Amino acid sequence: PSTQIGDISYPEKWIESYKTALKKNIDVELVKKKKPRVVVDCASGAGSVVAPFVLQEIGCDVLTLNAQTGTIGEERNPTPEQIDYLKRTVKVLNADIGIAYDLDADKILCVSDKGELIDGDKLLSILVDLIADKGDRVVVPVTTSRAVDVVAERKGVEVIKTRVGPAAIERTIKKTDALFGGDDSGGIIFP
Repeated sequence: PSTQIGDISYPEKWIESYKTALKKNIDVELVKKKKPRVVVDCASGAGSVVAPFVLQEIGCDVLTLNAQTGTIGEERNPTPEQIDYLKRTVKVLNADIGIAYDLDADKILCVSDKGELIDGDKLLSILVDLIADKGDRVVVPVTTSRAVDVVAERKGVEVIKTRVGPAAIERTIKKTDALFGGDDSGGIIFP
């Protein structure tokens, strides 16, 4: 075991830094032009302090659910009841998409405008289609369905397979200079 103690740092303006990094991967002008209606469930967690504001800043019409901080429940991931409520809300409000974060906002689930859950593999395929360009690399675990490969092949994007788990995906993204990585649980990692 190591006897050395690391440093603790408290980055200044971390929310602004995070918002800037998120917006770097989004075609803000296109979003502003379309002005999509988005229902976002922040799980009363970390996403509450960033997600609704970033979505509004890039031009979305946003309705938030569970966006109050300090009322953290026991469930880490969205419950089936929360997902059902999100599905119904998206349909009733004629929203374009619903997004549900987990408690620490490192995973998302999405609901289509028809109120249907978009599984993690399909979400990865959509992201490859929307933001990856010819010559880019994306990282996914070996358990990912072939759907991602099909979209990537069509666009000339290299898919790099790695072990399951966020740590393995993150290491491989850094090692291969990939655009992003993710898994079928809704975990999406941008370097």
